[in-house]
Amino acid sequence: MVLKRYYLKDQGPGKPPLPKRCARQVLVPMDIRFDAFTTDTSTDNLSAPHHAGSTLVLRAVICHLGESPTAGHFVTYVNATPLSGADAAAAAAGPTWLRFDGVKDEGKIQCFTTTAAITRQFMDEVAKNAYMLFYEWVPASQSTVPAAESDTDSTASAGGLGRRDECRIM
Repeated sequence: MVLKRYYLKDQGPGKPPLPKRCARQVLVPMDIRFDAFTTDTSTDNLSAPHHAGSTLVLRAVICHLGESPTAGHFVTYVNATPLSGADAAAAAAGPTWLRFDGVKDEGKIQCFTTTAAITRQFMDEVAKNAYMLFYEWVPASQSTVPAAESDTDSTASAGGLGRRDECRIM
């Protein structure tokens, strides 16, 4: 998913529009229940029974840091938490996010494993600077998100960040 972060601001008659950064912060769900976008009565393939209960899980985010579309640099967050079927013990330990920043001399790769660390930097930077979001489709048989707790079914609390929480910075 690509988020439009810039717009063209009118500079007046005879002047070309100027690209400006949109300062709006964006709510980025950590997971999205696929059921929210399908119906049982539809006959198209998206609503086929094998999609019922499936979840889209946020796996990576690319952020653009800069005030202009022609200046700045990119950082990437990658969700290194294994899906429940891959390594159940590691998945149960909680979320692990890696931040890649090629501009830094030291600390080019940072690891966030605690809710507090993820909340402070990850949520703030993603809400302000997310440019591209990458979700992975997880079939119902592997999904760990109950329907009543998904981001698409309820408003997340402002508390910790886990698989069912969201990046909400207002």
